[in-house]
Amino acid sequence: MQTIAVLGSGSWGTALAAHLGLSGHDVRLWARDASLVRDMRERRANAVYLPDVILPPTIVPTSSLEEALAGAGIVVSAVPSHGTRAAMREAATRLAPGALVVSATKGLEEATLLRMSQVILEEAGSSHPVVVLSGPSFAWEVARQLPAAVLVASLANDFRLWTDPSRARMPAIDRFQYVDGWPSGYGSRDTVEWVKGERARHPEGLTIVVRSRALPATQMALSVAFRRDAGVRIEDLPLDEPAKALPLLEQWARERPTVVVASLVDGERRPPPGTWGSLGVELVAETHKPGGQPCDAVYRVTPRAP
Repeated sequence: MQTIAVLGSGSWGTALAAHLGLSGHDVRLWARDASLVRDMRERRANAVYLPDVILPPTIVPTSSLEEALAGAGIVVSAVPSHGTRAAMREAATRLAPGALVVSATKGLEEATLLRMSQVILEEAGSSHPVVVLSGPSFAWEVARQLPAAVLVASLANDFRLWTDPSRARMPAIDRFQYVDGWPSGYGSRDTVEWVKGERARHPEGLTIVVRSRALPATQMALSVAFRRDAGVRIEDLPLDEPAKALPLLEQWARERPTVVVASLVDGERRPPPGTWGSLGVELVAETHKPGGQPCDAVYRVTPRAP
């Protein structure tokens, strides 16, 4: 059992507190509004945001940050985005040494356009690992223990998550390590660097063809890396359906320089070396996972002279 502080008693903060409390943790649910806290203690429910969800006895509503944070090894920040910096600045000096902070707030800070995780890091300091928790899910689903999905991500390599296997009946989908905005644990960072090299060779523009079903992490990494580059177009094409893929690939290659990124590990069809239809095909690079296993292949495709 962990001692967990949840800062913010809106619908999402209350739902997370209810879930954590039902999972057996000692939860302090903090609200700035003392009258709301008194009402939650009397009703054992948040009449304003989740009126029909009963708070388990393991939840202690409080308007005192000192009480909420005392001995808490995990702090969940569910304060609205416009109030996150002020709340974390006030909480920073009261955080337990090494406490993990979970950012559960959507949105950006209006004045700085920083993500909430960045705001928390600025105020709490680097001695506190920051983890981001987000949907897709709704507060009422989580509060009622209905099937729901959440995404958890962190730049900290050693962050810990506590789960109750009897309640977590949905398997984890995948785990990526993110470095500088893209997942690197599966070789995607090397792939992005090779494609960046191709972009540098073609200032007029570049089309990147990648199969999202085969390479979801790589496609996401490429989308992040080139999100501000108007000269780059990323296309999703089923290479295992040549009758559909080849005409489009030939068209795109005639319009501008084109590279194809294909998987080396899942049996996805790859452009044959030399020629494919009316295209010349050149292998630019093969990337590998940290353990040396194959990951992606980058091909340069060009129209052949008639």
